[in-house]
Amino acid sequence: MKYTAIVILFFIPLLVFGQESKNEDDNDLTEYNLLFNYTPKAIINDTASITILEKHKLPLNTIGQLYMHYGWLQQSYDFSLEQISFMEKRIDQIALGFYLEDNPILIESVGGYAGCPDKMMYKDTYLNKEVTIFRFCFSCTDIRKYHRKLHNIFNNRTKKLIDYQSNTNP
Repeated sequence: MKYTAIVILFFIPLLVFGQESKNEDDNDLTEYNLLFNYTPKAIINDTASITILEKHKLPLNTIGQLYMHYGWLQQSYDFSLEQISFMEKRIDQIALGFYLEDNPILIESVGGYAGCPDKMMYKDTYLNKEVTIFRFCFSCTDIRKYHRKLHNIFNNRTKKLIDYQSNTNP
């Protein structure tokens, strides 16, 4: 009986902390998905993106939609220069939208041989400004040139905005 009580007392904290960790992971994933599918208020929900991409009938108002269309579908579909240009402008606008809501985001590619980290999103600083680092996970051969270009466009806009702010507000 004494041995059983000791075993039970040993396993109860493991069960409680194990459950707590799972809830933290669920919360992180929920927050990641919300940001992935969030439309900044500055982005006008118009029909321009639907008209530009007639086949897909999706507005390009979130990081997730642009990630899918610009990053993945560009290799499968023969997008016109007008469509590509529109998507690149929209990437820039979404980065601006997050910045205007005081939630600047920088995108990072992770994965490869080492695998993906547990945290797919975290806070960091860039030029004394708090930013959200938003990670996309890729395998060794998964990342495409269009994903890299999306990251570059998005990150360049965010960094220019922060640079400008830090130079005008010493």
